[in-house]
Amino acid sequence: MDREETTVQEIDDAALQALITRVEHAIEQGLALEAEDMRLLLRAIHTLLEIQTQLEEKNITLHKLRKLLGMVRRSEKRANNLSNEKDASGKPNNKHRQKLKKPRNAKKKVEPKEIVHHQLDGLKKGDPCPHCPNGTLRKYDWKTLLRISSTSPFEAKKHVVERLKCDLCDDVLSANLPQEVLQDGGVDQQYGYSARSVMAIFKHFSGMSYFHQETLNDLFGYPITASTIFDQCESVANDCRPLYHQLKHRFSQAL
Repeated sequence: MDREETTVQEIDDAALQALITRVEHAIEQGLALEAEDMRLLLRAIHTLLEIQTQLEEKNITLHKLRKLLGMVRRSEKRANNLSNEKDASGKPNNKHRQKLKKPRNAKKKVEPKEIVHHQLDGLKKGDPCPHCPNGTLRKYDWKTLLRISSTSPFEAKKHVVERLKCDLCDDVLSANLPQEVLQDGGVDQQYGYSARSVMAIFKHFSGMSYFHQETLNDLFGYPITASTIFDQCESVANDCRPLYHQLKHRFSQAL
């Protein structure tokens, strides 16, 4: 098979439709096709034979099939040419590839949320040195220790509220809870919003099942059953439902 004949020639839709019209007209009128039309048809037949051979041998990919049919876009050809470029020394030129690479995230340092200063007991600047008879203490650089510790993601704290009852009208007066306690949930809510959020994040972001959360909490000394964790995650979903519908309505309007 001649290589010149198997070369795929790109043809637009208008030219292809015109070729089909000429072939149908020649068949109806019993006429012969022009030499150029016959070359196009011959190349199409060779292309179909080549595709059939490749498919039978199962040695063709989708990208190879698109290249064989002339369907590779210019942008893809240009990307391949850029990847095959070589510099003056004959080595592959990777400067275009380097632009496509995502920069690695810089190593993040742990920043302390609280700084605690520890002072010497019974000693200050100007005092005599306790280790030698003639020395005097002077100011020196502080020594820094960054201690990273861990606690359980949950912390149980019992709030005991003082109440007084009138012996005449039976009216009960209760002490007010701190504002930070009320911000994390109502007065009758056992699991705060923060605890519910952590349970939902573990489940739907980290992929940790309710059973695994129950086992982990047992190890930390805060036993919470899987069914309870499910109920708290359901409460988070119910609280977020109005926001979900609002965002869905806004996106539908934007589209």
